[in-house]
This record gives sequence, structure tokens and C-alpha cells, in this order.
Amino acid sequence: MPDVRLAPINIRRLCYVFASIFFIEAAFLIIVERERLMADAHELVWVSFMLHAILALYALLHIIWLNILKRKSNDASPLAQRISPYATFTTMMVVATISVFDQVTHGHITLFSVFLLAFGLLVFIRPWWNLFVYGVPFGVFMLGVIMFQDNTDIQITHFINGTVVFVGVLFASTVFYRRTLLTTIQSERLQNANEKLTHLATIDALTELPNRRLFERHMIHELSIAKRYDTRASLMLIDIDDFKTVNDTYGHHVGDVLLTKIGQLLTENVRASDMVSRWGGEEFMILLSHTETDGANILAERLREAIASSPFEIDNKTLHVTISIGISPLFFEADDAFTISYQTVDKALYDAKNAGKNCVKTLKKPTLH
Repeated sequence: MPDVRLAPINIRRLCYVFASIFFIEAAFLIIVERERLMADAHELVWVSFMLHAILALYALLHIIWLNILKRKSNDASPLAQRISPYATFTTMMVVATISVFDQVTHGHITLFSVFLLAFGLLVFIRPWWNLFVYGVPFGVFMLGVIMFQDNTDIQITHFINGTVVFVGVLFASTVFYRRTLLTTIQSERLQNANEKLTHLATIDALTELPNRRLFERHMIHELSIAKRYDTRASLMLIDIDDFKTVNDTYGHHVGDVLLTKIGQLLTENVRASDMVSRWGGEEFMILLSHTETDGANILAERLREAIASSPFEIDNKTLHVTISIGISPLFFEADDAFTISYQTVDKALYDAKNAGKNCVKTLKKPTLH
């Protein structure tokens, strides 16, 4: 909905508008109204002073309320969506009432015109709803001019000037609303597209696990942490044994589902601080933060046994598979830590395959090949 998109913008702008109203009204009370009271403490002057004091207090309360809402409420909440038209309408009605009373004392239209321009140009209100928000206060003001302004020339001048401002505000408000909404929607679509591209670039489409690119980025970050704080981390490279046979026997769809299920099982059995990724094909890589290879071995055996003992039900077929696992520490002290760490864990997985599969092998010293 449009109001959802523009609600946070309007809340920020309303804060600025009401802050301006408060300071302007405070200055008006101190400089203008105070002098009028000192020159002529007439009852009407006192009433005018009180009305402007109420407007200043009204603005201050709105500033406090809007700032509380910004901190405690979701910008997309129904209350946030409704604030703009309601706050604008009630403020314009207060100003219209004060401006009507001003006709008795000095006959100005300035206050009403300034407020109409400020809200009309700065607050984004849905077209046709803005006709009510600004139209009703304008009607109240013009009715007050007719009832309380005795000077016909002033009445005509107020009617012409007020109508010009009112029509101009309606036009500008509609144009600004649509333009801002279009810009906001385009910005939102661009952001969503960028997020989607980022997701596609870093997440494996099949298993929804981090892909190799994201894992490498995370591994480089982990290497820098390990080097700085002298902590330990381990790599675990996992390969599904005889996965080609699964594809050849049951089809690639079954193989894809099997990859997804194994990825989920691996994720469920590691810590939130660890990262499980699809490394490629039927291989998965796990980065175990703050974990020595002995601890990684314990986890690897648990994962191996869990998968070996878990029947996978796919398309009314029951599959039993095993995995081979290679483990190595993260060699953060090495010059080319990333390459050496990967080649070592890859060699450990190769040893597990050569040892008959369905087993875990660990290499604690760097291996180059």
C-alpha cells in the first residue's frame, strides 16, 4: 500500500514541521503577542495570546509523540500510516479556528496560508483524501471570514488569495505525492533486485545453503580473526559416497532432493556460529569456528553415523547413503592460508575415499598438491 511506503518519510517530515511551528509560535508569542498585551490588555488580545500558546503547546506535544512513535513503533504499522492525514487535518482545523478569530483582531490570512503551504508541500497525503484534509479547514476558515470579517474588500481579498493557495496546494500535493511514491517504489524495486542478485550470487539455488563464493568470503574473515586473536578453527569437507549411482539409478531429481535433505541434516547438527555450504556437486564444506581438529573429529563421526543410519524417503523410494569426511585445521599462520587450508582438507577427503569411504580422515599438517 502507498501509505506504508510513505509513512516513515511523513513521520520524519512531520517532526520537522511541528518543530518549526513550535519555534515560530514561541517567537510570535514572545515578540508580537507580548507587545500587544503590554499595549492593550483587551480581552480579545488575551484570547489571541492563549490561542497561539495552545498552538505552540499542540506542536510541542506532537513533536514528543512522533519521536516516541519513531522509537517504539514499526514505521509500517497502521498507526504510522494514519498519522499523516490525521495530524495534518487536526492541525489545519486548529489553525483555521485561530485564523477565524484573528479576523476579529487584525484580519490577516497569513497564518492559515503559511500552514496550508507548509503541510501541503511537505506532507504526502493520498490524492482525494487531501481534498478533505485541506478542504474542510479551508471551508471553515472562509465561513469564519464571512461571519466575522466586516470589511468587504478584505473578504474578497481573502477569498481570492485563499482559493489560489488552496488550489495550488491541492495540485502540488497531488503531484508531489505521485512523484515521491513513484520514486520510492522504483527505489524499493531496485533494492529488492539488488538483494535478489546478492542472494543468487551467494546462496546455492538447490539447497539454499551458502555457496562456494560466500563460504570463501567467510573463511577469509575467519582466517583474519584466527590470526589476530590466535584462535583455532577447523575445516570439514564432506562427499556423498557413490552419488553418481544415485543419479544413474533413480534420476537427477531424486539426487537433488537427497542433496537438499543432507544439507538440512548437516545444518541441524552444527552450531549457529558454524557455516555449512554446498561446495560443489555432491560436496559440502563446513567451517567450525573456535574448534580444534579433535572436536571436529567428534562432530564428523556423529554426522557420518547420523547419515549412515538415516533412511531418506524420496518419491516413495528409500535411500541409504554414506558420506566420507576430510578434516584439517585452518592454517592461519601460513602465507597463503586459504589455499593451503583448502588443499589440506581436500587431501584428507581423498584419503577417506581411498580408505574405503564412509569414514573420517584428518590431516593436521599442511599439504600441497
